[in-house]
Amino acid sequence: MALSTDLKNASHPGQTSSTVDDIEREVEKRLHFSQHAGLRHITYRIDGGTVVLHGRVPSYYLKQLAQVKVTCVPGVECVENRIEVAVN
Repeated sequence: MALSTDLKNASHPGQTSSTVDDIEREVEKRLHFSQHAGLRHITYRIDGGTVVLHGRVPSYYLKQLAQVKVTCVPGVECVENRIEVAVN
């Protein structure tokens, strides 16, 4: 278990696994339990303090909303928004 924690935080030695876990829980809550159904299918990857967002949404508003929701999570330093807008 300690090995996986060390590897998980190798690029950010000052960051503890609880911080990474806290970020992941909060991102999950803000996206997947959102009142906006379009955000519930967004996937993400966390690398230290950077969150990379992926997926498709039906509007630029939802793309921006996903970014804002994640940017406000404590511990998030950067958000890479790779969400595509699929206008019908």
